[in-house]
Amino acid sequence: MSDPLDTVRDLAPPVGAQPELLERVRKDLMATITQPPQSDAASTPRRTRRRWAIPIGAAAVLLVVAAGWAILDSSDSTGLQCPGNTVIDAVTGDPVLDCSNQWRHDNETEPPPMVAYDNGRGGVVVLLESNAVPDGYTALDPGPFQNAALIELEAALGDVGTGLESECYDDVAATRITRRELDRLGLAHWTVTVDDDRRPDGTATCATFIPDAQLQQVQLIGLPGVNAPDPYGDYAAALNEELSASCVGLDEAADLARTLAASTEIVVNGTRIDFTEEAGVLFIHIVEDPDAACTRANVNVGGRVEVTLRGPTQ
Repeated sequence: MSDPLDTVRDLAPPVGAQPELLERVRKDLMATITQPPQSDAASTPRRTRRRWAIPIGAAAVLLVVAAGWAILDSSDSTGLQCPGNTVIDAVTGDPVLDCSNQWRHDNETEPPPMVAYDNGRGGVVVLLESNAVPDGYTALDPGPFQNAALIELEAALGDVGTGLESECYDDVAATRITRRELDRLGLAHWTVTVDDDRRPDGTATCATFIPDAQLQQVQLIGLPGVNAPDPYGDYAAALNEELSASCVGLDEAADLARTLAASTEIVVNGTRIDFTEEAGVLFIHIVEDPDAACTRANVNVGGRVEVTLRGPTQ
């Protein structure tokens, strides 16, 4: 197996500081960025889902890339740390709501009161209301805080059925997909750039994406085999096709997501996967969007298959 440091070095800019190239790596090292002081965190934070294929266990990886990171506005972050040191992808933009839903899933109990904080380093951390607040943390007002459009952009580009992770794309196809999602989400003023030194060719190298809210751009780079087709891609494509063909509310869409999962055969390394919520493989997020006429879906795969449904409650 190749050294993970070699992969990170490949991502490092050849000349000068280009922190935008490291934003995707940064998301999966979010555990290190958002970790409170040691007195506040007894164990290493864990992230339940990731969309990046680089191993992140070694502390040396952090040292290689940390010098290039820029401290971003925390409202533009798309991940957060929840109580129990669980680092998740943001879903609704409301950190307390997202962590409360995660608590219900992990503990099967109603969550205790929580408070969201800007940790002063570009991250969002949610603590139990009873916890001591680390130095440098600033409490956030209750309700939505993180940019919902950026959250959905990342989920859409990472969709294994219709996004950049559905196939191995070259720069032309990846630009078209990225432009489609930017325009749809009201980010038409954003630009799409391609790293000329790492231009994805759709064969040896596949397009992956690095959104940068500061630069208002998505940069595409090519890495070997990062976006190989996922075994859950057929399910994701079928769900998107069904929802595109019918205009349904969130409850009906959730039932459809479960029914399709139950009828989808997933075999990984010769083993059939129990593709259900009960088995912990399927996780369905429900996000109310009062402005939407119909429900839309994103399917992202990491430690589990996460279906995010956004739409009306009708």
